[in-house]
Amino acid sequence: MNIGLGWCGRSVVPLKITEGGHGLQFTAEPDPNCRPWPDSMCTSRFCAKACTYCDFHFTTKLSDRDRMVEAIVQELRLSLPEWRGDTFNTLYFGGGTPSLLRPAALQHIAEVAFSEADWDLKEWTLEANPEDLDQATLDGLRHSGVDRLSIGVQSFQPDVLDWMRRAHGAEKAEQVVLHAAAAGFDHLSLDLIYGVPVGKNRPLGRRMLRGPVPCRWTT
Repeated sequence: MNIGLGWCGRSVVPLKITEGGHGLQFTAEPDPNCRPWPDSMCTSRFCAKACTYCDFHFTTKLSDRDRMVEAIVQELRLSLPEWRGDTFNTLYFGGGTPSLLRPAALQHIAEVAFSEADWDLKEWTLEANPEDLDQATLDGLRHSGVDRLSIGVQSFQPDVLDWMRRAHGAEKAEQVVLHAAAAGFDHLSLDLIYGVPVGKNRPLGRRMLRGPVPCRWTT
């Protein structure tokens, strides 16, 4: 279920995959008894700037953030009561760049979600850009209840970050990961992009294994 801007409803259309003469064939076979798993995703389509590689819908008109938060809250209040009897396990804030929303705004959305449905919360994730995660923000997010960060590092190579038009530098990205771990975020994931036409395509970030915060890397 995708709650907020980009709401995709509560119906699921399974796909049947068969092999035909022209390769794999995908056939939609609606199942009236099929329901989505009760996990909630809120999507914020705000970004500070446009990145070179991004084809997603977004806006840089940050003055509309408060209006969008209230729109999400209204939709939660209208939609979540239909899910009474189901128990939600995860809350995921995706983007765009949801870290452009203040921790208080994220907590407001979450509190409404928690009040309008049944929850056994296992994980609350926020996608975030390194430049948004100063110490005060990290502390505020942790205090609000966010327990996992998905950090949009994309690369640790300065020339690649410049080509991507990212707002952070390589050193900032590494510092943020270490600061997030020190702030109590035990669950972190990093977005890394490979195969771009600049820089060297080599395993990146593994030098952090030798840093002060023990990390277990999976790919």
